[in-house]
Amino acid sequence: MLAPKYLLTIGSESFDSADSDCVERIHISVSLDVPADCSTIVLRQSDQGYNFARGDEVKISLGYDENEATKVFTGIVNSIHSNASRLKVGVLSPMSLLVNYYANKIYDSQNCGKIVSDLINAAGLKSGTISSGIDLPTFVVDDNSSVYDHLRRLADRCGFDIYIDPDGKLNFQKFAKGSGVTAEYGVNVIAIEDETVQPIANSVTILGESPSSTKGSNTVHWLTKQAVNGSSGSGTGVVFADPVIRDKSSASNVAKSRLAILQRGPYFALEMIGQPDASLAGTVVVKGMPDETLNGDCEIRSIEHVFAQTDGFRSFVHCVKV
Repeated sequence: MLAPKYLLTIGSESFDSADSDCVERIHISVSLDVPADCSTIVLRQSDQGYNFARGDEVKISLGYDENEATKVFTGIVNSIHSNASRLKVGVLSPMSLLVNYYANKIYDSQNCGKIVSDLINAAGLKSGTISSGIDLPTFVVDDNSSVYDHLRRLADRCGFDIYIDPDGKLNFQKFAKGSGVTAEYGVNVIAIEDETVQPIANSVTILGESPSSTKGSNTVHWLTKQAVNGSSGSGTGVVFADPVIRDKSSASNVAKSRLAILQRGPYFALEMIGQPDASLAGTVVVKGMPDETLNGDCEIRSIEHVFAQTDGFRSFVHCVKV
């Protein structure tokens, strides 16, 4: 029989399921498509009180007694609410720093990875894997949008994921299949549901901005007879105007990336026995399903971990076939 366990640190306070039962519930929600990863922790009130406050770092590890607990979330205390019997702690991931950070900067002749590294360093985040992405002749960051919004658009241009890993580090990279976790029918899968929707487009066209010269992209914007555009796919399509793009090769690459995003699928929702090793942008291998179309390698797009004294440890994994 699996015996779930937790290790929890909030500021200078530590909680271990081996010698404490004051943690009633831990709920963690992380996603590649929603920036504000969060966690809610419910504690029983203590006669001695608790010594933590807003802004303190939070680390959560989950697992089972026979193995070492795995870190699944790192964040910052955002709210503390209490009543006569319980204390509820709201936690946000470091991505919240980017959501609330605004800047005005101009970058010349930089790749997307260098832009991302500079901005997350300025915002005070730790960096994980930062891939280079496409080269941009000029990129302007203004305070009409949050830095997160600017970086999200860079990720879409490159076909990358941008997310916070369990160690609290920001990653900017393309999905790559790995060993990941296994979701097997009759073993650790409680339920599975197909969430696939029809793709909204079969082609994408990118309309870039023409430089003053057609010989390269490192030129100042002006008018030219030669259009800068690129496309991918065929059939019903959508058109994006993107003044950041200055050459046809980049326009074609961005069109390919955006079409891949629009045509992701099929999507599945898995309810599983708690999976502490499941992580964002990781791989889940679905196998043994009666419907063969459900089996195969998938990218994890979002995860909810729920640990409760009454219900045990469950993971809700939303993934897309790759």
